[in-house]
Amino acid sequence: MSNRSLRSWLIEIVEGAGFEGSFHITCEREGVPVLGGGASLSARDLARFGLLFARRGVGVDGRRVADAAFIEETRRDPGPRWPKPREGMYYSRQTTTNGTWIGHGGYGGQYLLTNPDTGIAVVFMAVFENESGDRADLYPPLINMMAEVATADSTGPGSTVIGT
Repeated sequence: MSNRSLRSWLIEIVEGAGFEGSFHITCEREGVPVLGGGASLSARDLARFGLLFARRGVGVDGRRVADAAFIEETRRDPGPRWPKPREGMYYSRQTTTNGTWIGHGGYGGQYLLTNPDTGIAVVFMAVFENESGDRADLYPPLINMMAEVATADSTGPGSTVIGT
């Protein structure tokens, strides 16, 4: 529990990510943000959000906006295994991880993957125009490719943003 409002937490995260575009979030009629799929932002800004994880919670201005221990525990203490075809991937705290990277998909075809060891965030943006808004067959090879990109050498944490 916190005495801070959800709005103030979100503002701190958005400012810490350093978004260059706009950030839209759906709110219910009382003004409470809908955090389960209600956000909309560009691929570049999604990558900037991912860099908060890649930098273990440190924002663009050097201030801590997320708990580094939480990020490490998410990677090192994964939950249940994903079923086939996502072998070697685990569900942990609303994310997917293999113990090295952290990833999360969005409705309709987005995926964000970050690697705190290399400081790299990788974003995939698509629109699946089908009834489910999903392509389960696409995610395993996509995630594996993104994880490979995120293991590339970097010049320092938070130095690389991949996405357009």
